[in-house]
Amino acid sequence: LAVDISIIDAQGQPLPMGTPVDYLGKEAHITGEEQLVQANKITKQEMKNRRLLRKVMREAGFRPLPSEWWHFNRVSRQTVRAALAVLEEEKYPIIP
Repeated sequence: LAVDISIIDAQGQPLPMGTPVDYLGKEAHITGEEQLVQANKITKQEMKNRRLLRKVMREAGFRPLPSEWWHFNRVSRQTVRAALAVLEEEKYPIIP
């Protein structure tokens, strides 16, 4: 229900996104990317690449996580918890 993803070019090389996947510093946040460019923390091209990734993923029905440019959720955590609860009940039926 969630995915960590990036984009590769026609030669199979990852597009530059400003940080590696799983980098947890402020440079990975999608909020304030303009300020990151102004502070030379990421380049304009890296910001454009991130925006392209978000556009594609939103069109596919995923939502970005504000603190990780690579992380997208298909449904909310509440929906996941509800689905897991149903699965648990099916796996372990309630005994009256």
